[in-house]
Amino acid sequence: MRRERGMAGGTPARFRTTTGSPVIRRRLEGLRSLLGGSAAGGPVRAGLIHALGAIGEHRPRLFADLLDVVLEIAAPLEVHAIFEHVRQREALDPRSLAYALGNLRRARALFAELGVSLEGARILELGPGYSLALGSLLCAFGARSYRGVDLFPIALDSARYFLDLRRRLSEDESLFGGEDDATRRRVLERFDSIVDLGGARARFGDQVQLLQPVDAARLPFPDGSFDVVYSNAAMEHFAAPDEVIRETARVLRPGGLGLHQIDLRDHRPGRGPLEFLTIDGATWERAWRGKFNYTNRKRLGWFLEAFARAGFVDVHATRVERVDVPEPVEHQLAADFRGLPREELSAASALLVARRG
Repeated sequence: MRRERGMAGGTPARFRTTTGSPVIRRRLEGLRSLLGGSAAGGPVRAGLIHALGAIGEHRPRLFADLLDVVLEIAAPLEVHAIFEHVRQREALDPRSLAYALGNLRRARALFAELGVSLEGARILELGPGYSLALGSLLCAFGARSYRGVDLFPIALDSARYFLDLRRRLSEDESLFGGEDDATRRRVLERFDSIVDLGGARARFGDQVQLLQPVDAARLPFPDGSFDVVYSNAAMEHFAAPDEVIRETARVLRPGGLGLHQIDLRDHRPGRGPLEFLTIDGATWERAWRGKFNYTNRKRLGWFLEAFARAGFVDVHATRVERVDVPEPVEHQLAADFRGLPREELSAASALLVARRG
């Protein structure tokens, strides 16, 4: 959910479907023509927006194609309606709570591992998606402030969702790692001061804010505004990741920490994790630049070098997950990836850690 220049490149000049079926491709092209130029466009758009949620559950590739059509021709209010529909569905999915609490556990464990205090930290997250809950939880555990920047308004704000989140927070002792009851009470008191649950939608004060639409390559913050810049599966989606990395260096204070979980796999549904490395660069950009699920295909070594060039020190990757490099992929690698060591090709995800020099 991170798009625009730094986020993935803006609206495509023409619709290019990713679905292989010629029949579906023709139907989608016809749909685009109808929505773009017919008086029936309004009702058809409304029906399509309503249908997107159900399609997304069962046909992820078709969902991506339809979404690209709608985002290309829809008005801003219609775009908002699309994501409001998706957001409401996400709020009712019990996996959303588990995901948010899992992110909290991982973030706290990582801070402890790196010897970084959460208390008083000013945190910026790039592309939080549905995870505004994480910002609220981090502040409840002691962070001074949290800012999330994204293109689309999909961060959950359902009061019901946050009531469930608070209940889980009060009941799950494992979230506190053996800390005493006074600490737990203080965390819950902070949570209650951060999130106002008096209406149908949760409301947040100055401590937790989501800013959108924001281009990650042009962050609206003064130099040295943050102690930590964090992202989870966002870096691989930026069309200009080098510009984004330079911006994170600018908004971090000297000695501030960059923490970026990067997913280096092929994001297309039904594909092998490295299959996209067989497509030449020009073809990839023509087909995917501007798409909702665009990925830049940068490999781990590129990211490590880009952070070092931007003025970061102690740049390293940890928790690297690797996959096998299938022979068909290895023999058909596009020119950009030929000659790379197998270790570089096989990296499927990693946590990149870097300090601002």
